[in-house]
Amino acid sequence: MQRCYLVIFLILIQCIISCAKKDINIENLHMHVVKNATLINSDIYTYLVKNYYIGRFIEELYEYQEIILPRIDKNKYLTNTDGVFYTEIKELHSTAFVSGFHKISDKIKDIVFFTEPIEDRYKEIMFKNPEIVQLYYMEKHSYIRIYPPIDALSEYNPKTDFEQSTPFIIANKENNPFRVSQIVKSPVIEKIDGVWSFLVVAPVYFNEEMQGVSGMRVSVNFFLEKWLVGTSGFFAFLLTERGLMLSTNSELKSILNDYSDDPENDTTIYCMNLLQHDDLEKSDIAMKILNGEKSFITTINQKKYYILCEEISLLSSYLVYMKPSDINIQ
Repeated sequence: MQRCYLVIFLILIQCIISCAKKDINIENLHMHVVKNATLINSDIYTYLVKNYYIGRFIEELYEYQEIILPRIDKNKYLTNTDGVFYTEIKELHSTAFVSGFHKISDKIKDIVFFTEPIEDRYKEIMFKNPEIVQLYYMEKHSYIRIYPPIDALSEYNPKTDFEQSTPFIIANKENNPFRVSQIVKSPVIEKIDGVWSFLVVAPVYFNEEMQGVSGMRVSVNFFLEKWLVGTSGFFAFLLTERGLMLSTNSELKSILNDYSDDPENDTTIYCMNLLQHDDLEKSDIAMKILNGEKSFITTINQKKYYILCEEISLLSSYLVYMKPSDINIQ
């Protein structure tokens, strides 16, 4: 009888130790997701700083315009029948486009000319930071200079008013009185030209008057591949404020029973709208996370998963870890 009690006691001790180890593992994993979310936020902040200083460089071009203007080759600039002032697409050169919304005066043309040197700064920045997929300067006279080059005549209407665009509005004096660099919201993350990205904008001032906006578009794919690839024992994904799930792990597609053929998916990043999933147990995961729950257990296909998450505030998103439990529901 004593031997029987001893066996039962040892089994209980083993169970307690096993549960304690599991709790420690989950606690460590939660610390890991908090740490990585903080590091991602720090990474994102560097682009706010980079774009802020690009804006300051453009302001210097205004300061030294009289020195710059004589050095510019003006013959490369053309005017079409719609009254658009532009440059043709040329590899390794920025594209300049001025719509006919405002009458294109010599003063406006001079602005286009003396801001041309930003092209070299753009090349340097993108060479050192390949995750930056686009840089531009958008000016109040419906002028934009953008790099890498694009077909601006097809992209923009001949009467485009850039002052009414979202980047210009959120960067103006009324919405950004402290003239800081910021990330465009609603949505923060969107797919542009096949790349999931976010947009950073900063105002450009000269003589205390806002002249335009410095824009920087940064690939989210870069952060997903940097922070989510190589995870072991759990699945990691990013959940946006709209309920979009972005991950480098295609296994999530089968786990979540996502049989859709979403054209937004590419070969490296798996995407689905978790919040709008047909299965309530799966959409409930997104709902709980977006409502502020940072740790909970959920059931998917009769299997339990620990859900651990932490907000990435600058992206209005959440870094989420989904760890399978050893317990299956019969």
